[in-house]
Amino acid sequence: MQTSQISTSFRKFGRGSALAVLVAVATAIVLLVAFSFGGEAPIGATSTELGDAALYARIVDRLRHGENYYSAAHIELLTGHYYPTLSVFNWRTPLLMSLVALAPSTLWAQIVLATITLIAGAMGVYLVNREGNLDVAGPLACLLIVSLCTSLVPGAVLFGEVVGGVLILASCCCYGLRLWLPGMLLALLALFVRELAAPYVVICLGLALLQGRRGELALGIAGLAAYAVYFLFHMHAVAAQLGPDDMADPSGGWIAFGGLHFLAGTAASNGAFVLAPVWISAALLPVAFLGLCAFPSGARMAMTVAAYAMLFCIAGKPFNVYWGALYTPLLSFGLVWAPFALRDLLTVARDTSESQFANAG
Repeated sequence: MQTSQISTSFRKFGRGSALAVLVAVATAIVLLVAFSFGGEAPIGATSTELGDAALYARIVDRLRHGENYYSAAHIELLTGHYYPTLSVFNWRTPLLMSLVALAPSTLWAQIVLATITLIAGAMGVYLVNREGNLDVAGPLACLLIVSLCTSLVPGAVLFGEVVGGVLILASCCCYGLRLWLPGMLLALLALFVRELAAPYVVICLGLALLQGRRGELALGIAGLAAYAVYFLFHMHAVAAQLGPDDMADPSGGWIAFGGLHFLAGTAASNGAFVLAPVWISAALLPVAFLGLCAFPSGARMAMTVAAYAMLFCIAGKPFNVYWGALYTPLLSFGLVWAPFALRDLLTVARDTSESQFANAG
């Protein structure tokens, strides 16, 4: 397929609808850019994030020496002094760090993550090449390298957000290739790695129900039941560790209503994009979302980005912007499809007859 032959569903829009979409995207860009400059603290990699990496590394080292996960985590959380331990959500679930501890060194776990990332990226490029052509797949490969290079950073494998984001990306690509069961399995694995993957799992379950895929739906429900047992065990194990030295978070919970400022920060937590000014990532977020809406296999990705955008306008403290790594790898697909979406919207918006494209196809 020639690049000029790639069309989107926006070609069938009426002029009024096309203008409304263009105005909405422009408004979102202006608001996100404006709010990216406000707030209480600079957006980007923080000392807390770096502290988390050191904390996780110390816990993994204790696990390699035979210590119990929860006692090891408790000691290190208290040693850090600034980690409130009364909330179970300040304790990472044990699966990821336990798996990393099984490797002879964290480097080996890092290599495994890099391999999974490479496979997920290759699946994404293949999917886009199938839906479009190499002229689109090539730029996607470049954008994915920029977005996913985080997985090569030493210690990245210890962050559930990074690993979960790679698994969500791989799951979306499986679904795009009609590999339903692997897609659900990867979604559930992301959930077991980081509970913040729950919105994506809910989306997968909803689509399986709507599209009548009973096997996938049964797998998802069974996986959620298993996760409920897993998290109840986690809560019980955390409660058994608590004592008089454990403290609550003086700043309150995670429902911080950071709004568009925090959302802009999460959008910047996107591989090498973190090195650019935050307003650039903020401006690209609505453009990427538009592209995902136009991408033939992008509905699931668009719903995922929308779900996390809504969640992160409500939940998350200023230093939690790295949570964005869960959804930002998907934005690359939208960015390569956005030019086609904008072309079709602008063409329809300029066509006063409303008939040329309304009757196309």
